[in-house]
Amino acid sequence: MHIIRLKGISKRIKIGFNEEKQRGTRIEVDVEIYTDLSNVAKSDSLKGGIDYTKIYNIVYGEMKRELSTIESLCFNIHSTLKNSFPGKKIRVIVRKPHPPLGGEVQSAEVEIEE
Repeated sequence: MHIIRLKGISKRIKIGFNEEKQRGTRIEVDVEIYTDLSNVAKSDSLKGGIDYTKIYNIVYGEMKRELSTIESLCFNIHSTLKNSFPGKKIRVIVRKPHPPLGGEVQSAEVEIEE
């Protein structure tokens, strides 16, 4: 099994509650798709591979939606990727750096893998 990984897809979006939603916040998304890369690696051709641009466009498209929680965003991204790449194990992590929790916190994250 091989892994295609896109890390740190980021965008400032309207997510959260109250002031945070009004001003927007930077969100980061990591995606992993577990697949067989043997044919692509041996042939050095994209035929039969996974298009990274398609992954990026799915994530970016979901980030355009106005939501309140990173849980919803993570679920929506994961669901859309599962529909686009059926039969593949997919892992999505949505990260909110430095969430406003009243103290120092590096990030809040939600992860879905199946």
